[in-house]
Amino acid sequence: MVTAQEQTEKLWLVAKRMEPHLARRQAKMDKLLNMLLVHELVSHGGETGQNAAPLKGAIQTRPDRSDLLTHEEQEQLWKELCSKESYEAKVAQAIIHMSDQIKW
Repeated sequence: MVTAQEQTEKLWLVAKRMEPHLARRQAKMDKLLNMLLVHELVSHGGETGQNAAPLKGAIQTRPDRSDLLTHEEQEQLWKELCSKESYEAKVAQAIIHMSDQIKW
């Protein structure tokens, strides 16, 4: 079984390998990686849902990972990720979906 940290690292590695292709579309890699981090905080925080509520529980559960962004930044990224507002959010959702299909 893959641990939460290993899963996060695998998502980040996929994103970093795609970086040359994403750069052509002027994707913001920092934003993409932060969206993947927020997704992992929520998915491994013990709560799920399609709004910002799970984020609060996840941040409280995983304080070691949440100090990279402010709470407001995390909430904004989570909302953007769920609504697929930006190119980065769409790419993050695609990476997450692909990762769910792969048996690591």
